[in-house]
Amino acid sequence: MMMDGTRASTANHQLRNPRRIVWGDTNRWPINPSGYLSLVQATHQVGVALYGDKWTFREPIVEVDDTLPDTMPVDVNLAQLYRADWLLRNHDATYQARVPYALNAMLLNFDQFEWALASLISTIIADQQIDALNRYFQVERWLAQRFEAGAISTAVRPFAGGSLKALDRAIWNTERVSARFIGAQMHPDDLFSPYYITEGGLLIFVDAESLNRTLADLTPKAVEVQAAPLCEATEYLSPYVRFMIDVTRRLEFSPENQPKKSQVVAVIREMAAGRIEMSERLIQPMATFLRDPESKLGRNRSRKAV
Repeated sequence: MMMDGTRASTANHQLRNPRRIVWGDTNRWPINPSGYLSLVQATHQVGVALYGDKWTFREPIVEVDDTLPDTMPVDVNLAQLYRADWLLRNHDATYQARVPYALNAMLLNFDQFEWALASLISTIIADQQIDALNRYFQVERWLAQRFEAGAISTAVRPFAGGSLKALDRAIWNTERVSARFIGAQMHPDDLFSPYYITEGGLLIFVDAESLNRTLADLTPKAVEVQAAPLCEATEYLSPYVRFMIDVTRRLEFSPENQPKKSQVVAVIREMAAGRIEMSERLIQPMATFLRDPESKLGRNRSRKAV
């Protein structure tokens, strides 16, 4: 079904990330014909090959959340109040003890430190979401380049079913690749349509043999597909935010790798020396919210040594 009739596009869809329609619902993924993978599953296979454990399978459907301002605005709105409350209750034990459950916005109040902490958390989360979205865009471009080069073969099939039809590599010589990836389909009336389609189109499939052959030649360095990010990061990051991002990268945080709080504190102190003023009052909450909530509560399931 074309969103908003035949003139729907990525710009006017109610979702910030329209890939969520198909990619976020496994029930909408087509069954793989013999010898082929759906474009969705092929993308995930390449993501794992390029990024290993860093590929979370949520990259295609990530939406980048808005960040909170450094200080509470005089005209703060309800959405900002609720977001600050949610972030602090999920990432800061001190606030969680003070406000153990969601309150009506009229009852919420934050001191200067709590709001600054919520702002910092929101920026770090947005940065992680941007990193995830960039991983997806790199995989999308990696595949499109190899489709066009003929290294990996593709085919389409009517949405309702039927025979596969091989695609000529020239079909991928276009700047309109992203529209095809959004619904993992091509428009049946115009293969070069700039509009995405999520139902009733030509489903795209990837030849498994040529995909596996190409992936077999990969090395870990192949992840450096593009030097420049395809999704722009926040324009301004305060020194504290940049510092915390550096700490997360130094410790290689991931869902599977959650260093102990004592280790995080030690690294913060080490990296802060001579670089940024860091009080103990700031070090402890920073170390707390850098780790996942379940790790904060003592249920660290880290499987990766640091």
